[in-house]
Amino acid sequence: ETRIDLNRPRQHSVGFIGRLQKDRGTDLFIKVIEKLNLEKPNLKVVIAGSGPDGKEFIGRLCSILEKSRVVYLGEVSPQKMGEIWDQIGVLLSCPPSESYGRALREALANGVPIWITPTTGGLQFAQTLNPDYYRVLDHMLEPKELLSQECDLIRAKISRSSVTEIRE
Repeated sequence: ETRIDLNRPRQHSVGFIGRLQKDRGTDLFIKVIEKLNLEKPNLKVVIAGSGPDGKEFIGRLCSILEKSRVVYLGEVSPQKMGEIWDQIGVLLSCPPSESYGRALREALANGVPIWITPTTGGLQFAQTLNPDYYRVLDHMLEPKELLSQECDLIRAKISRSSVTEIRE
């Protein structure tokens, strides 16, 4: 088992992990990034995954942020994911529905807080967590308010005991 450094300074970046497809909330992810970018012009996004809408999704992100602020890693093997979590400050998970939320669990198990859409699965999981570890996304918020949530999450420190619990 990899020991992760939970005190490492986390990157100021927003991650998207998983299938690059509209039904995984790519449009909403872009909407949130557009708003955050208004308040945080150095914002970086880290994308790991592939899918039928990948090219369009990455293209749209690159048109909002300069290419240098879009880190697209393609399909990443489970063995390599540990290194990827190190590059992500907060996982933004936008699917309209989520049953189990594997990426949410993986993020927290790797010391990365989560920003979730209010799906049944996501909310059920979040209720078991320390409230510092997550925010429920309301994309109607003003850019400043979204940035404030993102900053809270970037600062959150996930405890060793929480990581152990989630990994069990």
